[in-house]
Amino acid sequence: MPEQQTATTGWRAPTPPTPPAAAPTGRTTVRGSHAATLVAMCLGAMVTFLHLTATVSALTTIQRDLRVDPTSLVWIPSAYTLMLAGLVLSAATLGSRYGRKRMFSAGVAAMMAGAAVVALATTPGWVVAGQLVAGAGGALILSNSLAILGVTFTDPHRRTEVITAWAAASGVGLSVGPLIAGTLLAHVHWHGVFLSTVVLGLLTLAVTTRWVAESRQPTSRVDLPGLLLGTLAVAAAVYALIEGGRQGYTSPTVAAAWLSAGAALVAFVVVELRTAAPMLDVRLFRSPSFSAVMLVAAVSLFGFTGVSILLVLFHERAQALSPLDTGWRMLVLFGLYAVTAFAAGQAIRRTGFKAPLTLGLLLGGLASLGLSTHTPGTPFSQSW
Repeated sequence: MPEQQTATTGWRAPTPPTPPAAAPTGRTTVRGSHAATLVAMCLGAMVTFLHLTATVSALTTIQRDLRVDPTSLVWIPSAYTLMLAGLVLSAATLGSRYGRKRMFSAGVAAMMAGAAVVALATTPGWVVAGQLVAGAGGALILSNSLAILGVTFTDPHRRTEVITAWAAASGVGLSVGPLIAGTLLAHVHWHGVFLSTVVLGLLTLAVTTRWVAESRQPTSRVDLPGLLLGTLAVAAAVYALIEGGRQGYTSPTVAAAWLSAGAALVAFVVVELRTAAPMLDVRLFRSPSFSAVMLVAAVSLFGFTGVSILLVLFHERAQALSPLDTGWRMLVLFGLYAVTAFAAGQAIRRTGFKAPLTLGLLLGGLASLGLSTHTPGTPFSQSW
């Protein structure tokens, strides 16, 4: 998704040998409603992140009901994250070839199916299986929602605004996840928590089917070697990070995962350089500006999502708060995130991206440093 990032920042990459997956070229129809398209893509981003924080909020109840040992419990949210991270690159390629709206809709359907499996699960294994399916759906949603916005909103300034709205919707999803989970856990069984994904998915599909236009790049070919190697590299690295916290980062299993990730990454770069129609044009990373933007985006996304999950666990496990009380406290973080995302889009138009980006990184670093000093006895009035 390089062009989406560059559209947000204003940076212009050199023209690659073939257009990126989300480029507004090929057979692209934009006769659907622009407003409804934005709503549908924001709903998709919202359900993707809502499912994540709702799952984390329900972990304590799931562990108690299914008698899940701590070693297995970590894989309930991690299975979702693993599939999402591992398939996000290939999901964009599939959308470009077979239709972005079609792949986005398939992703929403997969999210709903995975959530339904979890809602009906009676064993930890079925919970993890449902999370894997939902994670695959999340990858299709995130990649293709940004691509659809890119081909629908061709004006650079307008595109910046809609992508910041998309980012704000992600924050809304993160924030309402604990609230919805907490409310449902107070009145129904934990299985009901995952039905919220199904309901929101149905709404997303209804808007998408009626008002979102299809777009694709029919001349593109699926870069199967790149798809497989890229997925393996990301999945192995995420697996190593997850299991490293449990087994130790020097354990044989984790070391093998790191080696697999490194070998797959090297092979991926070699294959992409030699392919006429690469899934990802790695030559773009020769630009220091582009590489810096990609690095900052990755750190920001993983950092913010990681801090969010840790805060939910901190409030529920260390401070022994109920899921609903945790949800209200998380509104401070996510509410400000959503508001700031909208304001940042306006600021970028006037000042460029460097000043807001630098300020955001500094504030994020200082806030994380402050959170690291919290103890189970830290009152909420000092958490702001």
